[in-house]
Amino acid sequence: MAALRLSEDELRLAWKTLHENNGNLSKAASELGIARDTLRHRLEQGVQRLGEEVKIPHVTGKKRAMRAKPKSLPREGEVKRYLCTSAQSFTHLHTDVWENLLALGNHYEAEILVSRFTYKKESYGPFAVKPGKHKSAAEQQDFFPPEITDYIADERLELAPGLVWCGEIQMLPTARRPLSSFEDYTGRASSIIPHPAIAMESVASGKHEATKFLYTTGCVTQRNYIQRREGFRAEHVHAYGALLVEVDHKGNWWCRQIVAGPDDDLQDLDVVVKSGRVKTGQRVQDITFGDVHVKQLTDEGMAAQWGPDGLLDRLKPFSQHLHDVLDFTTRSHHTRKDPWEVFLLSVRGQHRVDDELDKTASFLKRAARSWCDTRVVHSNHHEHLDRWLKEEHPNFDPSNAIEWLSLNLAHRLAVKGGEDNFYPFAHAMRQRGVNGNVRFLQLDEDSIILKEQDGGIDCSHHGYYGANGTKGAASGYAKMGRRTNIADKHYARIFDGCYQAGESPLKEQRYVKGPSSRSVTHIVTYPNGSRALLTYWDGKFYA
Repeated sequence: MAALRLSEDELRLAWKTLHENNGNLSKAASELGIARDTLRHRLEQGVQRLGEEVKIPHVTGKKRAMRAKPKSLPREGEVKRYLCTSAQSFTHLHTDVWENLLALGNHYEAEILVSRFTYKKESYGPFAVKPGKHKSAAEQQDFFPPEITDYIADERLELAPGLVWCGEIQMLPTARRPLSSFEDYTGRASSIIPHPAIAMESVASGKHEATKFLYTTGCVTQRNYIQRREGFRAEHVHAYGALLVEVDHKGNWWCRQIVAGPDDDLQDLDVVVKSGRVKTGQRVQDITFGDVHVKQLTDEGMAAQWGPDGLLDRLKPFSQHLHDVLDFTTRSHHTRKDPWEVFLLSVRGQHRVDDELDKTASFLKRAARSWCDTRVVHSNHHEHLDRWLKEEHPNFDPSNAIEWLSLNLAHRLAVKGGEDNFYPFAHAMRQRGVNGNVRFLQLDEDSIILKEQDGGIDCSHHGYYGANGTKGAASGYAKMGRRTNIADKHYARIFDGCYQAGESPLKEQRYVKGPSSRSVTHIVTYPNGSRALLTYWDGKFYA
């Protein structure tokens, strides 16, 4: 006996019920009161007789946004460490960097987190490369390097209170600004976003709360990009390495960039890893300190950075670059016409220029070391002294008249003697006995370190004069074609080849109002040319 031919309405009902149950065959069959095989037969008949009309779309959704899974904190007296990086599909592992990263992880007992991202070159067609170029991705299997299998972390994790690993993010490696639009992605928590380029941004936060940071990670797979405009650009900024995270038992955390040098070696502070071997006690090349502002510098900040067991003595750089050493709140052009501010300075006994210059000179003598070349970068607050000498009159500022007359006389005598670039701040410091290996850079005087490495790293610029007369910004310095270390803005940033320091530990600044991105952050440059940002928190620069 032939089976009954179902009507088209019955076939539509089978597909409609499946659709209403989000493709769940068992639930749909139960609702219709038939067996699963019967429903499957009706669905097949529906496709044959009704075609596209009854095909079920792929429908998904979730009620709530993704939440981070918290990682446990270490026990008191211990430190947990993570090495966060990324890996690209269809791409070979950089085995030398991976070997060194594993060795560093073993040295620190760090957990390695690898987020995977897909970027299939073959999906762009056979003409995605110049004629004659070998299209290697088309010959590879669809795979991620098997070596990373045990370290995959494609999920969101709270590594510490206020710090989130965003391993779930899938972003094209050619993204020009990988951190753009992620400022509020994890709320008030700082974010680590997997991406092959090294970038870092500071997010404005309330005046009395910690600044939020956004970090990228670098990569452990080789360069593998479409040979077109965005691919060439991505290949240029592709960085091998990871972001190191340190967490203490109180939930405090510190992050540092670990980027491979030209020989694939890694350095973190005084630890160097090369060919899988770890060496400790190694010196760093340079520290570019965030703006110093000696008059506003806290005693704790002085001790943490230039004290007997401070950052300088621990890392022993071959050179240090100091920015905005002179604060010049005493007679700044921003406030000297404000009677309330002038009166406040007078009441507090902070109105004497010679006192501030004495204190600044004393700092430089304490900060200098025989084994470290100290370079004071020409900065905008040093120019505040110039403006005071040019614009004010001693008759209306008797407490500072002698210093004003003395420096102006020195300027006139220097010019008369043929000196065209008299630098009042440097002269005042030399008068007060700042000598030895402390070098005061004139405006536009070069201070380039590691010149033998791809043109070196330019530490000459404070950051307030930009290219072609524009206002200074990291984006402008990044376009110069040479890596740069700058300061000035009081907030930290990595923008392509430009690293920007923040500030030193300062007393509360009365002129800072509203949310800001300020942080105590310095730039450490290693002998292999890689760099890292060190941020001060809970009295320390690292755990």
